[in-house]
Amino acid sequence: MQNKLSLALKLLAIYFWSYTPVFVISLLPQRNTFLGEIFIRDAQVAGYQFELLFALIFLIWGVYLWKASSKPASHYFFIDFTIWASIAHLLWILLMALLQPADTAHLLKDAAVLAIPLGMLVYFRKR
Repeated sequence: MQNKLSLALKLLAIYFWSYTPVFVISLLPQRNTFLGEIFIRDAQVAGYQFELLFALIFLIWGVYLWKASSKPASHYFFIDFTIWASIAHLLWILLMALLQPADTAHLLKDAAVLAIPLGMLVYFRKR
């Protein structure tokens, strides 16, 4: 079961790392191309400092998730923190999807992508 928990940690790390290239793409002139429109919402562009902060936090968090994946049994406190913080993040995304109709589709996609590795992590952590 530890191998499955390790896999879930790695998938969540990859999810967290994905914020960094998305942020970098948002800075490029190609942001208004097809590729840019897939990943970047106009509302995101307005808050570069906020987006940079999230990209850096998730980049570092992903590194520590990856490290924890080598010995999950030694990192249950960190794993539990990650689970609860990710649940709060997921609930916030869903709330914003309800409150911002223009971003609902994009936010629901973000929620689904987060829910998969988070669900795996919760399931395998409890086993």
